[in-house]
Order: sequence, then structure tokens, then C-alpha cells
Amino acid sequence: MNTVKIPHRTPEKPLTMPIVDKFKDMGLFYIYGKLESGMIEEGQTVSVLPRRDYINIKEIYNARDERMPFALAGENVKLRVKGLDEDQISRGDVLCNNLNYCQESEEFIAHLHVLELPEKKKLMAAGYECMIHMHAISDACEIVKVEAKMIPETKKMVAASFLKPGEQGKAYIKVVIE
Repeated sequence: MNTVKIPHRTPEKPLTMPIVDKFKDMGLFYIYGKLESGMIEEGQTVSVLPRRDYINIKEIYNARDERMPFALAGENVKLRVKGLDEDQISRGDVLCNNLNYCQESEEFIAHLHVLELPEKKKLMAAGYECMIHMHAISDACEIVKVEAKMIPETKKMVAASFLKPGEQGKAYIKVVIE
């Protein structure tokens, strides 16, 4: 435990906060999340991606439910917000500054560690359909192409067209938009 490096949080960078949960209490709407970068203040107007709608931050609470005027990167917060209703915000949406949106992508290259695969599909290759779990969301995705697999003894990547359970590798993934 003593060797684990604490990630560096950057309050000077643009606001990025994935939404982990949401709820309504006595007509007031709250969202939970962790500030990955930037800072947030009461009264600030921020954007909700991917919708690009605006919400206003009315109140900020820390993990002990104590009200705070602002929060910095690395803090877990509960925000009372106004501007959108509960059904317009989803887990996995991201709060951003209005002028500095975080990057969005439907396709990306990922380093994978395949833990297990179903009996009917023992190989992960191009065309493989599955679910991807990141932060607070899970979405359908498709493996477009397996680019490489890691040789465990040398930790080097070599070209490959498929991965088996227990293997690590790089794959080009496309999120299935429904």
C-alpha cells in the first residue's frame, strides 16, 4: 500500500467531473461525482456532456455532507443543481467548463486485459460484441480490430488478430450508439 502513487490532480486545468449518481430530495436535484480536474464554485454555470446543456451549481457538499463554497480537483462532491431535470442527466455524463469541453469519442484504442470469455466465444477478434464498463457507465461496444497482444515474459507487444482469456493486448473499440 505504501508504494501506490497518488495521482496528481490539476485544479488549474479545465473542469472535468464524471457524474456517478443522481437523486431528487424534496424537489431539489442533486448529482454526485469526483472532480478529476479543475475547480467548481457555487453559482457557476457548467455544461453537461454529451448533451451540451447548461446547469447552475447552487450548492456544493463534501463527502461528510458539509457545505463548501468551492471544490478542487480530487474531491468527491454532491452538487445541488438547477437547469435540467433528473431524466435529462445520466450516470456517466460529464460536467465541463462552458469554454473547454472535454474530448468525446465513439472510437478509441484500448489496452485490454481479457479476464474471461463465454463458452460460445472463446476468442476476442474483429466483430466481437460485448459490454464496456468505464467509471459509472456501461455501454455496448464492438471490437473493430485487435492490434497486438502482450508477451508476458518480455512485456512487449506483438502483432495479433485475436486475444484469449488471460491475455493482454491492444484493440480498436467502437461504442455502439443506439
